Amino acid sequence: MMIRTVIIDDENHAITNLCTMLQKFKDIKIEYTTTNPNDAIGFLVNNDIDLVFLDIKMPGQTGFDVLDTLTKLGVNSFKLVFLTAYDEFAIKAIKYAAFDYLLKPVDKDELNDTINKLYADENAKTPCDYSQLLNLLNAEAKFKINTPNGYEYISINDIAYAESDSNYTILILTNNTTRTVSKSLKEVEAELGQYSFVRVHRKHLINKKYLVEYDRKKGKCILVCTKHTFEIEVSSRMSKNI
Repeated sequence: MMIRTVIIDDENHAITNLCTMLQKFKDIKIEYTTTNPNDAIGFLVNNDIDLVFLDIKMPGQTGFDVLDTLTKLGVNSFKLVFLTAYDEFAIKAIKYAAFDYLLKPVDKDELNDTINKLYADENAKTPCDYSQLLNLLNAEAKFKINTPNGYEYISINDIAYAESDSNYTILILTNNTTRTVSKSLKEVEAELGQYSFVRVHRKHLINKKYLVEYDRKKGKCILVCTKHTFEIEVSSRMSKNI
């Protein structure tokens, strides 16, 4: 029986390398590869797939965003292997939720172990509860901020959006208070991008968890938290991220 496989990674060379290594497994058939998360979602919704290799850190939508969308659409009958650079927190969450992962660049021996585990799993097509993993990631993730006396740790879920201020970044929290971070917005994006944050403007990074509306004509989106509503400017170039 062929194992129908999809690879989702924003780096073409990473896809090529993984495809090459998978060629040794005669019963694995690469059905589809893409660097575009939206295209991947469309394919998985319309095709019956057994195995997905999913990169965590991708621009626009992370692997966790893709997983969140598929979960909401009820697409959850494939085995999932995360592809990730070393991220202690993400790996801890993946292990806790009993999913498999491969560190990038992928090692052929580790890939071999992963495929062998797949062969040994007789329930490869049993629907998986991805929501446990997503909830764990978002509930426990913290963002560290330097303070005069040490550090402050802010829950990812408490950040509504981030705004660039020259070489600094202002975090606007869901309770409408702010924190100033001595990092550029690009640096903050690199840390928060693995969660539900996306860039919508050269000055703005939003938490998609609170996104409820996008007005194309006004070039603005609306974030709604428990007690506060925020209107954020969106550039036409980055509107595809929402």
